[in-house]
Amino acid sequence: MYIIHRDMKDRIRQIMDYEGLNAAQFSKKVQINGSALSHILNDRNMPSTAALVKIASACPEIDIRWLLTGQGAMLRTASAADEPVLFPENPVSVSLAVPEEEYATEKGSKKSVRHKKVNDVQEFVQDKRAGMHITKIVVFYSDNTFEEFIH
Repeated sequence: MYIIHRDMKDRIRQIMDYEGLNAAQFSKKVQINGSALSHILNDRNMPSTAALVKIASACPEIDIRWLLTGQGAMLRTASAADEPVLFPENPVSVSLAVPEEEYATEKGSKKSVRHKKVNDVQEFVQDKRAGMHITKIVVFYSDNTFEEFIH
């Protein structure tokens, strides 16, 4: 058990070196009490599960398997499964077809304006992805501003 702890302590030191942080800076970054980190680094205590989770959360580029076991490389390798996809290859097609009676006319204009019903879109997407629902929509504008719509 002591050897595993010492090795984990060394891996935590390697992360600190990689991040270019001293113990005080690292404890602040990962939100671990400074004295708790000191006890880990000086072989007084083993890192708690909570401490390891905080390190993994604060340093997502670190491979958690390496941190826990020492196996593999320190840095995660980017795989397609880990990276979020903004525009999937097979997107869900959403039809916003609205019956004619739901069209409105802008004031002072003869041009029809279609009102999109977000709830209709949400229900359609829910049918396609059972158990999932839209929680946030973010609209980005060309002037680099954005709006968030949270359900």
